Amino acid sequence: MTEIKHVIWTLPLCLLLSNARLTNYFLHSYSGKRHNITLSSQAELGTENIHTLFLNKFFTGNYLDEALKNSVRDRLANYNRLGADWISELRYVNMNDTMLGKNWGYLASFKNRLYAEGRFNRYAFELPFYGNAPYAGMDLPLSGSNGYMMMYQQFQIGFVKTWYQPKSQHVFSFGLGYINGNQLYEARIDSGIVHTALDAESIFLKLDGYLYRNDPSHNRFFNNNGSGLSLDFQYQFSQGNHILSVQALDIGFINWERAGEYHRVDSTLLYEGVTIDNIVTTDGSEFTQYFDSLNQNYIRKETDNPGFRMLPAMLHISYAYRFMDGRIVLQTGVDAKYSIHYFPSMYVRGVFYPHQRVMLAGSLGYGGFGTLNIGLDFGINFGKGYNLTLHTRNLEGLIPNTFATGLSAGFKLSRYF
Repeated sequence: MTEIKHVIWTLPLCLLLSNARLTNYFLHSYSGKRHNITLSSQAELGTENIHTLFLNKFFTGNYLDEALKNSVRDRLANYNRLGADWISELRYVNMNDTMLGKNWGYLASFKNRLYAEGRFNRYAFELPFYGNAPYAGMDLPLSGSNGYMMMYQQFQIGFVKTWYQPKSQHVFSFGLGYINGNQLYEARIDSGIVHTALDAESIFLKLDGYLYRNDPSHNRFFNNNGSGLSLDFQYQFSQGNHILSVQALDIGFINWERAGEYHRVDSTLLYEGVTIDNIVTTDGSEFTQYFDSLNQNYIRKETDNPGFRMLPAMLHISYAYRFMDGRIVLQTGVDAKYSIHYFPSMYVRGVFYPHQRVMLAGSLGYGGFGTLNIGLDFGINFGKGYNLTLHTRNLEGLIPNTFATGLSAGFKLSRYF
């Protein structure tokens, strides 16, 4: 395993992390390789109070019984955050080109990212899942719920530079990207009250908010609804068995310049039901007329563009220490996103190589969109430069339970040559 010991000096083209928390394993097997192609995808879903047993049944269309719904309701705060992040990337790094000088290289990548986050008032959960009857005679506030979802594609080029010193190594990389703003949805309730009469014969609703969506006729993958720029930055310092890494990814913006649809509501509504004279002869037109009336009298449709939006930038800092010539690595770190709903996430990870071609890693973390999380990584080196890693940050979420608050999974396939 002596080749592990010298990995710091032989592979400047590969930083310890290829993306936030996604470690590049098996570097000890690729001494002297100057090219790398990586295909990766990772997705996460988290919410601090809705547990994964409920999420699994909800998304698979299974029956949600009262006990299950109650187990979520008992955990809800006045406001509850949630979020999702799905990143897929194809990346190429070349450290064999000396055009820029010694120890310079370049990189190129394509990335697709879907990001969503928000917070919801507890009654925004209870009304859909319990109905309004249990709250007759009560004023239920709906204000403060908001969220957005954006999807964009990034085309990036960049450079890698390595400095060698007698006892240490510095690796710096940066990339400049063009952003294709593909899809954007936003929703917000600034103020709202729902009151159900004690006799359940009428509902009073006062609502002020909006729903935005980009042009629905221009909503396919790769369609351009806005453009922007991004900057990635990575730095790694290595000395002996110590490795320090800093990443700042997706620093940038999108100017959503193509007009989309705003559906605004600022109205007071008294709903007394839909009258059906004969249930045998009804054709459903009563409901159509009712919803048409709602749309015409209470919802204003406007066409406008949302303008500039910042990307959900990511910051990651980690420190690792290698034992037993690199067969065991201990790592700790923290990551954060440009988000008011994502809490900085701290973690510790242990990496073990039982064999040159097998890797196991376990982690324990807290924060993000959820709370406590347990991670597991498994990797295998197939030889001839190929390796595959499968990973999750939420092993506890894959097991049916009532305490986990996150789901995640991902893979990375790499070739070194």
